[in-house]
Amino acid sequence: MRKTTALLAAFAILAGLTACTGTSTLVKDGSVAGCTPSAAPSGAASESVKASGVLKKAPKVSFPTPLHVTKTQTSVLVSGKGKPMTAGESAFYDLTILNGRTGKVVAKGNYDTVGDGFSTIAKGAAFDAVTKGLECAQGNSRIAIVATSKDGHDDKPYQGIRKSDSLVFVLDVTKSFPAQATGFNRLPLNGLPSVVTTKTGQPGIQLPAGKEPTTYTKELLRQGTGPKTKKDSFIVAKYTAISWKDQTVFDSSWTIGEGQAKVIGLGNAGVVAGLRAGLIGQKVGSRVLLVVPPKLAVSDGSDQTVTVPTGTTLVYVVDILGIAQ
Repeated sequence: MRKTTALLAAFAILAGLTACTGTSTLVKDGSVAGCTPSAAPSGAASESVKASGVLKKAPKVSFPTPLHVTKTQTSVLVSGKGKPMTAGESAFYDLTILNGRTGKVVAKGNYDTVGDGFSTIAKGAAFDAVTKGLECAQGNSRIAIVATSKDGHDDKPYQGIRKSDSLVFVLDVTKSFPAQATGFNRLPLNGLPSVVTTKTGQPGIQLPAGKEPTTYTKELLRQGTGPKTKKDSFIVAKYTAISWKDQTVFDSSWTIGEGQAKVIGLGNAGVVAGLRAGLIGQKVGSRVLLVVPPKLAVSDGSDQTVTVPTGTTLVYVVDILGIAQ
């Protein structure tokens, strides 16, 4: 899917959502003090972008045209709060996209939800311009990204966008999330699958010897201290899921580098019953281990996007990073 059309699709998906401490210091080049983006540093092009208006309202954007870059640039227009974002972290944002050649708006979000877009800073993630631009961003900030044609639309012409056109993205970062569960570790119980974690937070699951279990088990590997999830919550999570029968991963957030967080609607029909039951009532920051027998490893499939193995026990390790709504 082309990146521009994919981004518009993301707007549609997230339109149903309604909705760190300290204040940053901007240095004169439009970056955040103490944080230097490695993928898309500030430059003359991004510094030339102006966006008037308050956050969470569509801004009036202006810049000299034509605006073209050979390397994607990012500048902070309105400083935010909290720790600057780094690899593996995610954010919701409101977004306006403009053609750098003409100055015309290409796409614009609704600015009436928790955020029209959602991205994770990870190599290989969708929307290169946005994932690069989010590095060093903070919650409640506004940033300007001037993207190369490759990062912005994969060098593909689309609805008035020429192959070589740079795109200008103005993002209002509404809410950010950590790269992995931040709760304190708990000692695992004997007889359960063991879990080891890489530096990026990716869990590796080792199944114990013996027969495939037929009872449902829910165990906290990390205890969070944030708010509790509810039956209708939309949560932000990273997870790995394996089939007990063949001991293979059938779904995971870590199909790319630092892992790509996903938004899960606990009330959605496509969520596996045992997964939903294990995530409702959990505190943000928790890592949850779920052993789901076949009778609970089902959903009605109406909005399921992953093929779930049948006739076998499933094991999930889920990091609850936050609540979108």
